[in-house]
Amino acid sequence: MEKVRSLRQEQAAHTAELRARGWTWVQIAEDFRTRYRVNARVAFRLAHGWSQREAADQWNSRWPGDLRSLKNFSSWELWPSSTGHAPSLETLDRLAMIYQCSIADLLADCGDHRKRDPAWALSAQPSGWRVKAEPVDGGLQWLASGKHADTNPALDDLDSTPDSVPIAASVGGNDRGWQAPVTEALQVVASGPDGLSAATETLDELIGYYAHAVQTRAPAEVYDGLLGVRSLTSTILNRSSRSRQRADVIVCAGWLSNLLAITSNYLGDNGAALVWCVDAERRSKEAGHPELAGWAAMTRSVLAYYHDQPARSAQVAAAGLRHAPSGTAVHTRLAAQLMRARAWLGDTDGVRQARTLADSSITRLPPSAETSGVFSVPLAQHPPYTATSMLLTGQPDQAAAVTEELLHTIYQPRTLDGSQPSTNYARTLLILGLARAGTGDLDGAAAAGHAALEIAPTVWPTLALAGRLDHTLQQRAAGAAASADYHARYRATQADRMARPTWSEDGHGAR
Repeated sequence: MEKVRSLRQEQAAHTAELRARGWTWVQIAEDFRTRYRVNARVAFRLAHGWSQREAADQWNSRWPGDLRSLKNFSSWELWPSSTGHAPSLETLDRLAMIYQCSIADLLADCGDHRKRDPAWALSAQPSGWRVKAEPVDGGLQWLASGKHADTNPALDDLDSTPDSVPIAASVGGNDRGWQAPVTEALQVVASGPDGLSAATETLDELIGYYAHAVQTRAPAEVYDGLLGVRSLTSTILNRSSRSRQRADVIVCAGWLSNLLAITSNYLGDNGAALVWCVDAERRSKEAGHPELAGWAAMTRSVLAYYHDQPARSAQVAAAGLRHAPSGTAVHTRLAAQLMRARAWLGDTDGVRQARTLADSSITRLPPSAETSGVFSVPLAQHPPYTATSMLLTGQPDQAAAVTEELLHTIYQPRTLDGSQPSTNYARTLLILGLARAGTGDLDGAAAAGHAALEIAPTVWPTLALAGRLDHTLQQRAAGAAASADYHARYRATQADRMARPTWSEDGHGAR
């Protein structure tokens, strides 16, 4: 099979497969809306495989007396955000004709308040569920029982538990997790005579898989799978209170929560990321496994960093270092993150100290240390984030050299052996673009940016860096063809993702 080289090619292949199976455009758009976390109007356009310009061409060929541009489509798709414009009923009717759907389909993500009606939740429940509401801490918690609430008979032998289990308040909504194939498989594995041991081994395998998948797969898809596995892990924990292997399951739960925190960050849902960080820290304390808290601190520091809070980022990274075991990947990454945050603050002495700590930590890594995946450190000549730190401290030439070396020795060889390019690869290309812009090579900067946005998926931190490069190019050469082309590409990617990362307009370089 031909390797998917861009997000657009991936989407086109997915649409072709679903159309061949007889799916309607409405069904495909709903799938795109969930898979790529976009609104309904964007989903229909992507389902048809059109750019905003191509969608405008479709409009203009039908109504030449009422010409529209890609800017009109961008504005309609950005709505209801403050940067968008609400389409009129006439506009929605014409869009529905183009996309072969109803007006209601184009507004499927707007103003749905049915969950407020308890009768709707009861009437929409899947077959086999019995739903009731019980008071919990001054509010109501929906409980479900029945054949889907727990299909693993082996779990009953671990410990006693009520027949009802908590579920989402929206029972009839997207019931992800309970019937996902990965959770069904885990339930089957855990149903054997050595169920808890088998479940723990399987969870270890899944953690390793998702640690790589989160860097190359659509984050919404990864989140759904992770959430199902993490939910089932909670069920196992609740029923193994007297088991000697409970500590192993707690550690697995902590790793899964850290993965959910990272994936939430990639989705741009920072509130959810913080929730999962808190859970990982709690599991770390409960199991006496400090690495879990270290990775939670790493995610917290990155969140602060990308929200223009370098002082907070440095503070969290330093606190994490006090607890992270020396000679681990998380210790090295926290030291490198501290270096990057201090570089943004202009603390040259602090940068030097953090760099020394990162170098020392790398030498203590065992030969078995992971070199790929989100819980790893690439074995390069320099610690992670060295190029970014150089860029922030006014050394664009050195930053470009370090980044090119990293691309040639780490990332490009992986693509040559058929591996899917990772989100780290995309951000490394954007750092190269910012470094080239710093040296005055604006064409080279734009080319690096284009290459970065070709790599799917474009996650939230990547889009934040892409925006920084766009801002830099617009400041330095807004009228140049390379800058204009990159600006159009960035805005199209931003619209597709419906993500609006923020950064300070303070003259700093790459974050």
